[in-house]
Amino acid sequence: MTSLRTAAAAGALLSSVAGVAAAQTAPHAAPLHTYLDASRVVATRDSFVIMANGRVAGSQRYEIAKLPKGWRFIDAVTLGTDVEQQSHIETDAQLREITLEQKGRMRNQPMAISLKMTGGRVQGLSQTPTSGPNGMAVNTEAPDGVVDDNAVVPLLWAMRWREGLDIRFPVISSGKGDVSTYRLRVIGADTTTVPMGHFNTWRAELEAERFAMVLHVTRDAPHRMVRISIKNAPMDMQRVK
Repeated sequence: MTSLRTAAAAGALLSSVAGVAAAQTAPHAAPLHTYLDASRVVATRDSFVIMANGRVAGSQRYEIAKLPKGWRFIDAVTLGTDVEQQSHIETDAQLREITLEQKGRMRNQPMAISLKMTGGRVQGLSQTPTSGPNGMAVNTEAPDGVVDDNAVVPLLWAMRWREGLDIRFPVISSGKGDVSTYRLRVIGADTTTVPMGHFNTWRAELEAERFAMVLHVTRDAPHRMVRISIKNAPMDMQRVK
C-alpha cells in the first residue's frame, strides 16, 4: 500500500497489509471505529511468517500497546532484502486514528510517512520511491473517522466479528492522499491450519478496487488473525505465535 506492501513490488509490499489506493464508490460507508469494540483491545504481540510460492519470504509482526489516552498499533514487516518497514498507528480510546508514523526502505530506497488526522483533514509528509527526493506533502479533506491504509488490518483485531458481517468504510492512501472506500465481509465459517496450530475461523475478504485480501480470524474470542492472503498472488502470512 505504499504503505502497505503492494503485491506488485517484489511480490507485494504487504502491510501493515492493507492498503493500495482504491476507488470503490459503494454507498453507506461509515467510519471504521464505529464497527469496532474498544473493550476487546488488549496488549498483544502476534508474529507471522510470510510465504511466497510455498517458501519463506519474510516475517510480519503486529503489536498493540496501551497509551494513557488510547492505543498504539505497530505493524512491522520484512520481505527478503527488498522491504523493511515499521508503522506506528496511534488512536484515541474509541479507536479513532490520530497519527501514523512509518519508516523503512523499499529496494534500498528510504521510505517515511508522517500523518496527522485532525479537524476533518489529513496532513503530513509522504516520502516513497515514487514521491521524489523531497517527498510529497499531504493535505487532504477527509471524512470524519477516516483511517490510513496501514491502520486497517491492525485495527481489525477489535472488529465485532460475526456471521454475515458486511461493512464499508473510508480509507486514505498514506502515500498519495487519495480517499477511497474499502469493503470487509465475512464469507463464512472455515477451519485454518497454520504453524501455530489448527483453528475454527471466519473467512473474510477485505476488498478495494485494485486489491483484495482473504482473512482467517478465530471464531472464538478473543478474535485473532491467523492467516492473511493476497488474492490472485502466491503470497500469504501465517501466524507462528
